[in-house]
Amino acid sequence: TLSCYSYKNLSPNDSPSKFVKQFWATLLALLPIAITFANSNYNNIQNLAILAGFPAAIIVILVIISTIIDFNLYLKENDRQDS
Repeated sequence: TLSCYSYKNLSPNDSPSKFVKQFWATLLALLPIAITFANSNYNNIQNLAILAGFPAAIIVILVIISTIIDFNLYLKENDRQDS
């Protein structure tokens, strides 16, 4: 699912490339492994989680905005078809 968001135009029937799927799988697998083997105290792990979560929060906000824009376009398109 995450690899689908990496594409600007991906039709519902298309699938992301294997490279993109593997990139996200590797990235999501390495992050917890790096945190586990960091030999840090909990404050450092907490700071790392906050730093890693900040870009994710921005992406979530952008997905929400994109969904609202797409929903508005969908409503306008249906209004034109009904008229």
